[in-house]
Amino acid sequence: MRVTAIVKVSNSKFVKYHVTNLALFERFLDRSFTGWRYYNYYDKETRQKLGSYTCNSRFTHSHG
Repeated sequence: MRVTAIVKVSNSKFVKYHVTNLALFERFLDRSFTGWRYYNYYDKETRQKLGSYTCNSRFTHSHG
């Protein structure tokens, strides 16, 4: 899966990443942005929103 993720990492800061593995991406967020709140992810080509996860409701293979 190739997606674009937009992450809220603080009260006023968002960052954008191109992602191929959401589980690994969340581990990266935990290491790099300990206070991240949520991210929305979009199909890289169509830009259609595919979903959203929070630091408390994370990606799992059963619903991702």
